[in-house]
Parts: sequence; C-alpha cells; structure tokens
Amino acid sequence: MMLAASVRSPAASRYWKAHGRPDHLVMSFHGVPERTLHLGDPYHCECQKTARLLAAQLGLAQNQYKVTFQSRLGRAKWLEPYTEPGPDFNGKSWGQAG
Repeated sequence: MMLAASVRSPAASRYWKAHGRPDHLVMSFHGVPERTLHLGDPYHCECQKTARLLAAQLGLAQNQYKVTFQSRLGRAKWLEPYTEPGPDFNGKSWGQAG
C-alpha cells in the first residue's frame, strides 16, 4: 500500500526517531456535504476503509487513530467529525479519562 509506505518512509522514520512516534494518528479527509452520503455516494465509506487499511498496515489499534473531515462551506451539514482543535488533540487517549 503506497500510503502506508509513505508514512513509513525514511523521512517519517527519522522524524519519529528524533521526536518519538505519536500515540495517535489523525487521518483527515476532505469534507463533503453529508447529503452526498445519504444520496449513495461511497466517499465516506471509502475514507473509513482507507483509514482502517492504513491503520492495519501501520499496526495501529482502533483506539490509536481517528478519522476526521475538513473543509466546510455554507450552512449544510458536512461529514463529521470535523477536523479542528479540541479535546481529542490534547495528547490524551481517545475515550479515556485523564
């Protein structure tokens, strides 16, 4: 899988060696209006599948990665969860207190 290979690239390995491997990986995909999902567009499912397969290639447990969606425009509801700073990005394990 090319995506997994790029995350395991020598440059990424050097960075992780110097700074430590992160506890969590945020996989952020381009957002689209939620109605596209309800109209049958497979994009949301493909994002989830890509994240699941990448996580498997990287040996990540389900609680070690998160899928988010970015880029919202207008008033329509867009795919969630949104990519934005918040409690999930504070370095603590998702779903765990502390």
